[in-house]
Amino acid sequence: MAGTAKARSAFLDRFEREVDPDGVLAPAERARRAHHARKAYFTRLAFKSAQARRARGGRS
Repeated sequence: MAGTAKARSAFLDRFEREVDPDGVLAPAERARRAHHARKAYFTRLAFKSAQARRARGGRS
């Protein structure tokens, strides 16, 4: 995991930049919004994955 720490950090920082591109929010509010943005991102990802599995009809 140590080899991917920089990439993982950059990926997670992306959500903070997305919710506060100008850096005007308080750090706690920025973190709260970034947390919700991450949850929404991964929820959409899971939904798309489920749709793709359903479309395949359960084939391996």
